[in-house]
Amino acid sequence: MTDTPIEEATAGYFVAEIRKWGDSKGIIIPAKIRDSIGLTNGDFVEVKIGKVKLTLDNAKCYVCMACQHTFETSDEHPYCPACDAENLREIQE
Repeated sequence: MTDTPIEEATAGYFVAEIRKWGDSKGIIIPAKIRDSIGLTNGDFVEVKIGKVKLTLDNAKCYVCMACQHTFETSDEHPYCPACDAENLREIQE
């Protein structure tokens, strides 16, 4: 499994590796995240599916005006990965 920067994970967003689980595939929710939002067995979660881009060519840095989360993305139509808001301000480096 790839090391994931869990300490950098934000509410509603983290990167997970798909792993073999019997005849299926699954993801593991790290204990630190699970405990921070109070998940237990039997809870339902909403999953947003997308493949992680391994390179950020032409990436721009943004700050979310709703939650102040700062992030980089090369998406053509960026949104905040922490709260899904689209009200963003580009940060010039």
